[in-house]
Amino acid sequence: MINMMIHTHKEYAFNFNSSWVKASYAGGTGPYEWHPPSPNGEYTNVNNGLNTVNKYRHYYSQVDELDFLKAIGQQATDYYLANNDTDSEYLGVGSYRRYLAIQQSVGYVGEKLHVPSNVESCKMLTSDSQKEAALRYLQSADVVCSRYRMMHNSIENQYLESQLPEYWNLFKEGLQVVNPNYRKHMLWFTDYSICNYECVYILPRHLFKQLVNEYFEVMEYIWKNCSETFPDKSKKQYNCTEINPWRYPGFLNERFVPFFFYANGLRKIEVPLAFLE
Repeated sequence: MINMMIHTHKEYAFNFNSSWVKASYAGGTGPYEWHPPSPNGEYTNVNNGLNTVNKYRHYYSQVDELDFLKAIGQQATDYYLANNDTDSEYLGVGSYRRYLAIQQSVGYVGEKLHVPSNVESCKMLTSDSQKEAALRYLQSADVVCSRYRMMHNSIENQYLESQLPEYWNLFKEGLQVVNPNYRKHMLWFTDYSICNYECVYILPRHLFKQLVNEYFEVMEYIWKNCSETFPDKSKKQYNCTEINPWRYPGFLNERFVPFFFYANGLRKIEVPLAFLE
């Protein structure tokens, strides 16, 4: 069985009748307009219950709840799945316009497959036949994920072109503190220019839990040691081109996920990233 969640922060086309892909959002206590309407429980609120990302709310006590949830983003769904699903053999995540085009991979050489943003596209991407293809791949591979991207620079330098270095440096420190075995693999960031960005992926539950738990341990290291957890350009100036530097948890996760695959020697089957537009 696969339980895959597509995290969203707004209403968008979705197949609510899929047997294996569900829509999720991180709802707070206020009627925030960025939360999708869910009068009949169409969306799972991954911030409802005991085992939620609210565990880390105290690191953002200086900002309101909405800013905290915006900063955490899709990782609220990651945390919820890792800590609340105890039955599914495989767990997967994506974000509101990003899916795996599993059955469309043979013969298509591109990294990303652009599809119309309508319910019919969602039905195609979340069909039972797509699920069966994923399960077949997972009998041979450790992970089914979206394809890699070639870059003009190293993974590290590409990140630093737009983001604040403080969080990147603490991220690399935290990786080695959380898992000392990662020390020998840090060259992946500086000597490699291939990365599975915008990564949508499905893993066996035990590996998914390991990935998510390690990610949040690294984030706690960052939050405990950084100068501020929510760098806000509306309040002060920062030396970076990123408009919202408080989004670093998601940007770091984009690098952590493929690093986790590499450092743990996982066998990958890569398929196109289906992007609704």
